[in-house]
Amino acid sequence: MTLSGGAPAFAGKSSAATWLFGIARNKLSRYYRSKRYKTQLADKLANDTRHSFEAGPEEQVVQNELQRKLTALINKLDEQQREIMLLRIYGELSFKEIGELAGISENNARVIYHRVKLHLHKEMGEGL
Repeated sequence: MTLSGGAPAFAGKSSAATWLFGIARNKLSRYYRSKRYKTQLADKLANDTRHSFEAGPEEQVVQNELQRKLTALINKLDEQQREIMLLRIYGELSFKEIGELAGISENNARVIYHRVKLHLHKEMGEGL
């Protein structure tokens, strides 16, 4: 397997972990845009709905609707906002690492994350 931006492309401007995460993020982005991923996601969501535990039918409907709404809201964010949210929540990266990957300052990454989080809370609250 070859990595885009191989070892000769590493300029040392960030940590090796951040550089490798950037490569992985780019590969993952290409995968998420692929038809194969969309098919697997549809299958997974169908299975998750069937195998839901401890929740009654009403709770499942509410939970599914909230999940759909949140996903739609995240998909409406601009690319930078979406990337910052996903790197922080799912990638569990520090704001410093997110800033390096996004080409912005650590503080700017914090501010964007905070504002988007408030926006999502507000939008989710209005839909209930």
